[in-house]
Amino acid sequence: MTLGYKWLVVLAGVVVLGTAAHAQDDDEPPMPRERMMQRMEDVRKMKLIDILQLQDTQVEKFFQIYNTTHGNVLRLQREMQDAAENVKRMSRENAAGLQQQIDVLQKTTHDLHQAIELRNTRVKDVLNLQQYGTYLAFEAKFHEELARLLIKRAKEQGPRGGRRPRD
Repeated sequence: MTLGYKWLVVLAGVVVLGTAAHAQDDDEPPMPRERMMQRMEDVRKMKLIDILQLQDTQVEKFFQIYNTTHGNVLRLQREMQDAAENVKRMSRENAAGLQQQIDVLQKTTHDLHQAIELRNTRVKDVLNLQQYGTYLAFEAKFHEELARLLIKRAKEQGPRGGRRPRD
């Protein structure tokens, strides 16, 4: 099985699991966001092992650094999303305190970029140049590729989550 095909199979599995909430009965609650996010992170880590072709000696070092620094990135992403929602809501309502919330959003965005840079700088020490380049390209494109596959899957399922009949 080629690396590209393995990646596609793994990602397809996650997409199926991640969209399972849409295929559930109306009486059942949707899959919690945190659980879906954890599955996405699990796929990310599996793909990193695969595409970086980490040696046994690198795996532990890489993920020790990655997990620590990526946890901070994820936390800041959630904070930034929360701040953006607050700015959006306050802008619509013309609410007092909008400038303070904009400042929070800008600071959180800045902190997120710094956390990503720290993560990227720290993992560089464990990877060779080719691995590092592959890692940076992967991180830059991961959400785009995942979104593309999710959109494709949603189109195939139709509006109620069931598969559309093929013409």
